[in-house]
Formats: sequence, C-alpha cells, structure tokens
Amino acid sequence: MADRLKGNVAVRLVRKDSSWRQQAGWTTTYTYHGLRDDIDAAKNSGFYTAGASSFQAQYASNSASDGYLVVTYAAESKEDAESTDDPTIKEFSNDWMFSENRGQVEPWKLPKYRALEAVKAGYIERIIQSVERYKTVVQGGIASNDANKDIEFDLDNYIDPDGDASQIALAKELAGLLVSGQNSSDQERHVLRNIRTVPGNTSNSIDHFKTGQMWSNDKLVSLMSASDAVITQRNIVGDVATAFDGSYWYKSPPITNPLGNGKFEVVTEWTNYVDNEPELTTNTIYS
Repeated sequence: MADRLKGNVAVRLVRKDSSWRQQAGWTTTYTYHGLRDDIDAAKNSGFYTAGASSFQAQYASNSASDGYLVVTYAAESKEDAESTDDPTIKEFSNDWMFSENRGQVEPWKLPKYRALEAVKAGYIERIIQSVERYKTVVQGGIASNDANKDIEFDLDNYIDPDGDASQIALAKELAGLLVSGQNSSDQERHVLRNIRTVPGNTSNSIDHFKTGQMWSNDKLVSLMSASDAVITQRNIVGDVATAFDGSYWYKSPPITNPLGNGKFEVVTEWTNYVDNEPELTTNTIYS
C-alpha cells in the first residue's frame, strides 16, 4: 500500500452513504468538508483517497473559501477498499444464464438436413448439384424457348437418392427448398453466458483457457460445478448435463465492461452446436 499523509483535523467527515446491488455489489461514498486549501491537500492524500474508485473536490464557485471532497469506494467501507494487496471481495457475483444467438444459414446446414451426411458422405452436395443442374437446364430452355423451359424438378432424374424412405423424403424436401429459391433459413442457438462482477482491485484474472475451441458438454458442466457455490447462481439454467448431452459449446473470447464505481463485468459466452455440424470439424475439440 502506498504511503499516506495523516488526516487533517480541519477536514471533517460530514456524510457516509452505502448501498448494495446484486449486479454491482457495494458502493460507499464519504463526503468531507473543509477550507479550500485543506480540501485540495486532502484530495492528494492517500489518507482520504487510498483504495477509492473515484474522488472529486467540489466548490460552490471559483472564489469559494470552502468545499467538499467526495470519495467513492467499490466496497462496503473505506477500510475494505484499502486492502488492495488482499481484497476482502474477489468477486461480487458469478452468474450463469441463457441467451440466444439467432442468424441466417443455408438450409443444408440445419441439423435436420445435416443428418443426410450420415446416410452417405457427399449426399448433400449431390443434392445441391442436382438442383444447380436443373436450373441450368431450365435456363437453357428459356433461352432456346423449347420444352425444357417448363420442365418440373424431380430429384430421381439427376441422382439415385440413398437411404430409407424417410431419408429419401428428407433429401427431396431439401431439394425442393433449394429449387424454390429458399437459400437461407433462420437458426437459433442456445448461448450460455458466465457473468462475473468484480471490484477493480480483484485478484481474479480473465480466463482465456481453451478460448476459440469447442468444449464438450461434460467439460462445460464441470466448469460450472467448480464455481464458488456461495456466490454462483447456476440452478436457473437447469440440468445442462442432461438437456445438452452429446453437444458442444464454442467458447468466445471473454470481454470486460466497466460498471462504474470501480467495478467491472467479465462476460464469457459458450455457443451450442450439435453433432454433424461442420463447425465441429473446423474447430478444435476440448473434451
């Protein structure tokens, strides 16, 4: 801790306010009153400002002979905030919650149709190429004004569909979407967010472990279970172990957001992917 000047008896504590919020934790403000010269000296003294998240000298006017020093701490008390070498509070909260990731993808990337790849490797590409060939034939027919301009699409005319009856029906359904010009579809994903609220003097650091990798569901559940049960609220997300068994979670780089009063929010997101999605092939798996 830095050396501090002794307090000035001419600078008097006139008010102390403390409040607590779940998201931000404790905030405590001390207000001192004194002559201008004494307030100017106090704001540069560690006796009054050590451990503070912010402080400000306030005067009624440029010529005022007295004023106030307002000192704010991200803690329950001045004494707690000054313990920078061994903070009383390492983090105020450690929450797990769900959000969503919604975007547009090509229809063949949806899990429903990705299942066709399990029937035969390259199945989806053969369907796509069949549709492209059909479009070429129709375009040629329109250009030549011949019968091909009115030809109807039938997947059987281009490939021999593989699989059982339900799989063949699914392949023809996908082909029908592409023929109709349905080149994109909505896709929603579950996103698990870990939000930690910490004081500026926390000894905790941002966790970059296995960032940019696909975590198995078991690894993510283990991480959640290892969090401090005293401050972690994880029950609200339900039984992740069972509900998402066999899936994977892509860990995005963590970000920090200032909350004011010397507190920070550390947010890390994991986005859910199911088996057979191409992202599982293009990213490293951590399991």
